[in-house]
Amino acid sequence: MSERATILVADDDAAMRDACCQVLEPEGYTVKEVESGEAALAAIRLEAFDLVILDLKMPRVDGMGILRRIQQESPGTAAVVITGYPTVESAVEAMKLGAADFLPKPFTPDVLRLTVRRALRGARMAKENLLLRSQLDECRGRDYELVGQSQAMQQIGDLVRRV
Repeated sequence: MSERATILVADDDAAMRDACCQVLEPEGYTVKEVESGEAALAAIRLEAFDLVILDLKMPRVDGMGILRRIQQESPGTAAVVITGYPTVESAVEAMKLGAADFLPKPFTPDVLRLTVRRALRGARMAKENLLLRSQLDECRGRDYELVGQSQAMQQIGDLVRRV
């Protein structure tokens, strides 16, 4: 990666948080870890993250609750849901709420690396798309002059105006 992405890992299992950090930090990511849904929400309010990796099952505030808040408070942040209790229903719900991916535990370091890269690339592309759309909207309705006065350029200008 050319830029250093910041990742939040939210899981009540310390071993899982540590394993994620051990895999992602050598890849050049800045990784912060929290042990609860409440701590994840507090961290998201205080700091901008490029990606949040969150456990589906945590006491009090679960992964789906965090995912909903991310979409409300930080819609540009990508999210990957991890769980030891995967079901089709929970995967579908997570994806509907905007999760970039859904990983059942246990997963390999290579799967985690690939998933993180893919989620960050998707988030980056979505941001670029929004920027390009806003630039396009700004350009619409403006009159532009073609550079050049040759007959060929004048014909192109006439064609553009007709289109």
